[in-house]
Amino acid sequence: MINGAIHLHAHAVTGNNNLLPTLAKANYSPYGMNFDKGPTGRFTNGRTVVDFIAEFLGLPYSPPYLSILRALLRSDQLTGLNFASGACGILPDTGNDSGKCLNFAEQINLFERTVKMDLPRHYQNSNDLSNYLSRSIYVITVGSNDINDYFKPQHNDLRSRYTPQSYAQLLINQLSIQLQRLYQLGARKVVMFEIGPLGCIPSITRTLKHIGRCHSDVNNLVVLFNNLLAPMLQNLTSTLEGSSFILGHVHGLGLDAVMNPSNYGPTGRFTNGRTVVDFIAEFLGLPYSPPYLSILRAVLRSDQLTGLNFASGICGILPETGNYLGKCLNFAEQINLFERTVKTDLPRHYQNSNELSNYLSRSIYVISIGSNDYINNYLEPQRYDSSKHYTPQSYAQLLINQLSIQLQRLYQLGARKVVMFEIGPIGCIPSITRTMKHIGRCHSEVNNLAVVFNNLLAPMLQNLTSTLEGSAFILGHAHWLGFDAVMNPSNYGLTDSSNPCCVTWLNGTSACIPELGPLACHDPDKHYFWDGYHLTETVYRTIASLCFNGTSVCLPKNIQDLVLQK
Repeated sequence: MINGAIHLHAHAVTGNNNLLPTLAKANYSPYGMNFDKGPTGRFTNGRTVVDFIAEFLGLPYSPPYLSILRALLRSDQLTGLNFASGACGILPDTGNDSGKCLNFAEQINLFERTVKMDLPRHYQNSNDLSNYLSRSIYVITVGSNDINDYFKPQHNDLRSRYTPQSYAQLLINQLSIQLQRLYQLGARKVVMFEIGPLGCIPSITRTLKHIGRCHSDVNNLVVLFNNLLAPMLQNLTSTLEGSSFILGHVHGLGLDAVMNPSNYGPTGRFTNGRTVVDFIAEFLGLPYSPPYLSILRAVLRSDQLTGLNFASGICGILPETGNYLGKCLNFAEQINLFERTVKTDLPRHYQNSNELSNYLSRSIYVISIGSNDYINNYLEPQRYDSSKHYTPQSYAQLLINQLSIQLQRLYQLGARKVVMFEIGPIGCIPSITRTMKHIGRCHSEVNNLAVVFNNLLAPMLQNLTSTLEGSAFILGHAHWLGFDAVMNPSNYGLTDSSNPCCVTWLNGTSACIPELGPLACHDPDKHYFWDGYHLTETVYRTIASLCFNGTSVCLPKNIQDLVLQK
């Protein structure tokens, strides 16, 4: 039984305008160039905010309502509908210079039709329908087109009739009326986003005279609206029984991204987007963990108690791994920094040692290490002699022994819930397949090295769990998944599992060449490899999702169950 859905309103557009006589359409390239279904009507290159929210909730993307208007609503469409319409706004006249669109009242009208005509046939009685509506999430972003129209005196007389303050109040009053209609129709959980820094968008900055990076008069009108929005939503929540009107407080975020773009660009992640641990943090409702060295010289803030990242590229389990490329933090050094955190930084945030121990024991520790000990050590005989001194079996055992020592240190420092990932199919990465002779898609001997390590890893983690009281060392059994995605990319929505997506140094065997912009990679969501070594966000998402709530990757329990473990 479907317990809820996401319903979208206003301009989180996914295609309603495709079916309307309007110039405001986005059903052509380059819109949708990074979306798996191509141009759909979304005014962006890929997914929208509501698409990501749907993904996080495990729901499909909500189809545009007009696309199903002439057909019966199917049961698989009960997970959400999109009523949004580009160019329109809160007021009925907004955007009509572009053609026909659905203003907010008209969107609510269509939702009313859905509630009264389409949905009842899927529920046995009105109580079931009311439960469905009350559990659904309603995401709304509207108002920016109304602000935009205010600064078009050639199309309307709004500026001669309203001061900025009175216009903002007019919008809020009309918005409140429609939100109350939404409530009367059964909605109880509503997310209403602020208007972003509209004065910074190119259609404003390139057409209206201004000083500085953004048009301050436009942004000031936005701020007036947003300042009225928050108390209006609070008032609705307090007066409409059982309702929650949530403010999407994003204006400051958008403005900061405009003024400080480098803070939102490359962060040191060796991929096009998020990593496995980023997705796990999202699934747990936590912010991304900042790199520890970024806060090393500052006092640890309370908002950083949701996690820290001690990882270091090119390094590994052994202290010498990767050192020919420069300084990095090997695993022992990472544990040293965690020890400093536990003994020096964290105690000031807890009243006593029991509270600190409880915090540490409830935390999740995610570890992925070992591949560099092969790529940047064992498979580099011109720089290291490890392959001369150790057989594949004895080298793997050396790594496992050293890893076990550090995991036991982690336990002694208070960790109890540890997820340790296997080494992936490193014999398939471009830096190996393009530089070492082999037969087939992957280098089988290199992959066998990873398998030897992984075969020793599982029993070692089981032994730690059985001997260290109260611990749970979870195996991230992801080697098979990575290999299967390489060999059968279409099963994972991929089209290329051999070549790096970005243009790299050394013919696809190294890191991305910087500053290429869109030329770096046209379609990362269809690629397995981002550069010569690392995977794309798409692959990391698959691994993280299956580890979080699946049964085939993280063993003997997934992260969701691990969190619930006392």
